[in-house]
Amino acid sequence: MIEVGIVVGIHTDAIDPEKIEELYPYLEEMPDKFFKMSKEKWGPGDYGLGSDMATAYYMIQHAPKNMNITLLTNKEISVKKFNEYDFVVGLYDQFYHYTHTKNIKQFHRFNDVVKKSKTTFLQPLSLSNYILDKTKYMNDLKKIGLPIVDTLSFPLNGEVNPKTMIYKIEKKCLNEWNMNSFITKPEMVGFGSGFKKWNLNDVLENPKKFNEYVKQMKSMGYPKLLAQYFVQEFEQRYEVRTYWFNGKYSHSIGTIIDPDSLGKGGFEKIKFAYPENEFVKDFPHNEENDKPEILDQKLVNSFKKMGKKVFDIIPKDKTGLPFVLRIDFGCCLNNHKLCRDYFINEIEYLPNLFPDYSPYKDPCEESGKALLSKIKTLS
Repeated sequence: MIEVGIVVGIHTDAIDPEKIEELYPYLEEMPDKFFKMSKEKWGPGDYGLGSDMATAYYMIQHAPKNMNITLLTNKEISVKKFNEYDFVVGLYDQFYHYTHTKNIKQFHRFNDVVKKSKTTFLQPLSLSNYILDKTKYMNDLKKIGLPIVDTLSFPLNGEVNPKTMIYKIEKKCLNEWNMNSFITKPEMVGFGSGFKKWNLNDVLENPKKFNEYVKQMKSMGYPKLLAQYFVQEFEQRYEVRTYWFNGKYSHSIGTIIDPDSLGKGGFEKIKFAYPENEFVKDFPHNEENDKPEILDQKLVNSFKKMGKKVFDIIPKDKTGLPFVLRIDFGCCLNNHKLCRDYFINEIEYLPNLFPDYSPYKDPCEESGKALLSKIKTLS
């Protein structure tokens, strides 16, 4: 018997329960106790089902007879518990654990548990540690000729000097970026946390807010602070999130996030778009007055070609290619081309799936299938 433990409890990236009958029939018989293990609060008495729980329950429903699946919570993160299983799937992983506990020590404790246990952990630490080090993977993307945004990286461990940061950012803004606006965000972060847009003149005139911000980012345990020029088109052009399961392209979702809703907690305001070949006209979209747009298929095809090259640089161990990977493409690079160039903005090893906004493929089902296939192959 193959023993599999799945850690759940992200309480976000949720499914609307009212859509389960129409879009997620495999969830109809889910016990209420499972729903409670990962539910996102939408309002008084109103909850959505976390995508991690939907993926886990798909696996329970479709697991082969020689596989036993147990759901685990963040209270069961221990070497002793993990050693009870041949495989542990961290749909709630060390990064989510840090996000929920707001304690960087809990991130490292989770990592240590995985290192010391005998189980095969998915996603492997070699992958997650690499992706969480954005400075590292962006440099590697640049080396193989893939487009990225020029980025300054400032370590936050040890002594930190905001004055030096401002000096280097000013030089970049004036001598290379040729713009007066820049953004900062901490490395190893999600959900727009710590994202900040700055006006260079304001920072130079009164650096107090910037200094306080740097101090706050350091106190939260982030390893580095990243600074980039402000991509003006980012607020008007779709960021295209491409999903890959076990190394194969699955589908894409275009999003424009209202910058005023970033990094402030609560729900982000998002507009959606889909590739021409993946557009589903009769899909029940949430916003009747804000129908999604269509992404140019040639553009998406170019992302698929670039995406395949990303797999050349990511670390691989005995588990092979990641069961899920999301590669996000943003627009536009700060150049003078008439046809503006997209760039690789992020790589995510445990991404939001946007299940209620994914008409072409059910990402929870695809994720569950990919995991069952990988575990079967590795057993």
